[in-house]
Amino acid sequence: MHPPSAYFRDPYNKWSLLAQLGLSWWNDISPLLDLEDRLPLEKVEWLRREVLIRRLHGQGRPTFEQIVASEAIAEVCGDRSGGAKPDVITSYTANDLEWFVTKKAALLVFLGEALRVAEPPVFSL
Repeated sequence: MHPPSAYFRDPYNKWSLLAQLGLSWWNDISPLLDLEDRLPLEKVEWLRREVLIRRLHGQGRPTFEQIVASEAIAEVCGDRSGGAKPDVITSYTANDLEWFVTKKAALLVFLGEALRVAEPPVFSL
């Protein structure tokens, strides 16, 4: 529906690119947003640099947003046992790595386009 330069989606599960880069949407990005949920251009440049320099790594533990998302899904599905634990990827298959490299490239395209058109992107976290 949207071209990659205008839209980027990252889930709060084991397929979260930011989590694989050691970043958090809620802890690292959310505090940088303005009142209209836009990321100021100087912060877009910061995030672009961070994404560029960080290497993909397996997650040792889930991020806070992954835990909350897992608990919310369990609640919606009727699992009140409290045993809902989010999955994490601790090591990659070749397909996993290809998928994350592709997602990383897509995020860089998205951020680069925001800088090119000088339009702060809106983040729906």
